[in-house]
Amino acid sequence: MSFVISDRVKEISTTTGVSDLVMDGALGGFQTFNDGVGNGNLTYYSIENSTRWEVGVGTYTSSTSTLSRDTVLSSSNSDNKIVLDGVSRVFSTYPAGKAFIIDNNGLASGVTPGYAGIAFPDGSTQTSAASATVGSALELSPSEGVPLTIKKANGGNMFHAYVDNAWDRTIGLHLDSSSGPTWKLGLKSSPASETAEPDQGYVFGNNGSAGMYATSDTSFLVNYLDGFWITHQDNTMLNVGRVAGMVLYGSSASAVGVTVKGAVSQSANLQQWTNSSDTVLASISSAGAITVPTIYFADGTSQTTAAGWRTYKTISADATIAITDCVVLIDSTSESIEATLPTAVGNGGKEFIFKRASGSNDATINTYSSETIDGESSFTLDSPYVSINVVSNNSNWYLI
Repeated sequence: MSFVISDRVKEISTTTGVSDLVMDGALGGFQTFNDGVGNGNLTYYSIENSTRWEVGVGTYTSSTSTLSRDTVLSSSNSDNKIVLDGVSRVFSTYPAGKAFIIDNNGLASGVTPGYAGIAFPDGSTQTSAASATVGSALELSPSEGVPLTIKKANGGNMFHAYVDNAWDRTIGLHLDSSSGPTWKLGLKSSPASETAEPDQGYVFGNNGSAGMYATSDTSFLVNYLDGFWITHQDNTMLNVGRVAGMVLYGSSASAVGVTVKGAVSQSANLQQWTNSSDTVLASISSAGAITVPTIYFADGTSQTTAAGWRTYKTISADATIAITDCVVLIDSTSESIEATLPTAVGNGGKEFIFKRASGSNDATINTYSSETIDGESSFTLDSPYVSINVVSNNSNWYLI
């Protein structure tokens, strides 16, 4: 079904009342509705019956030579169907209310920029368009409130728009015919194919994804399952997912992976990390200073103060030394003291300093299990103010 307006279509009808028109043949020099409009197609029609007249939209059926009176656009009977009596002349026409004239400024007559409505030469106006079916049918349903509906029997481009020059680069709106269709709006090389999709600078969407392609290999998209993606020349640059978090991908070994550039006279932190309550956990200041509460190392140790400051503790009774200790000051005033080292295994490079800081009694440094200090199971600080440094080689302890 299509909407057809054809030149020099005029027939006689003796239909009476408000029934559909049965055609009785063309007048001299004119063609029939069957020849000019065709079976099953819509057209604008006009009826002249004595002093009565009617203009509307109808559908021609060749098997009964009938033109239906589907929609009355205007008539001498208050825009209702006229009551026919005797002989009527029926012809294809183009109603004034559906026509407009373009002036020198490219505007329809009576229309100001903004297009709130179109004014026609007969003084009537139009503020909404008829719905249209492209390629198969045209439906007129202004009462539905949708300005323009385009229907297509198969998937493809719903419209083409292009500048008619040597390039014919074309804007197309493409919709496929699947149960979960994807639409694309953008450029294509030409309007030659109704089915060819836009492939240059287009936006697209479906149930689950939306995005934009600059070219076939450079794009960004949002996907319900995978989050947000940016791809440049087939290289994934960024992926942000609600579950997996954010991943930045570098494509050049010689390029900086991430640069954070502050404003002129930056005063706020360049970066900061917070918990869910917005408490700042760590930060990088505008001058590049890094603030963290604790640094944890691969060997399981941690550091809460900067290098150059050593933690220390004083013991005045027998004690087992923790791996996080550093300097141990021994007070043997009341009795002889034994300090037991942690295991050297798995703590390679860990260093302790032991000093007999006060007291006249001996201070003995014992090893863990069967480990040794320079081959001995213990080492005694037998004089006041004597100190030793020991370091682990992952098996035993050595004096340094």
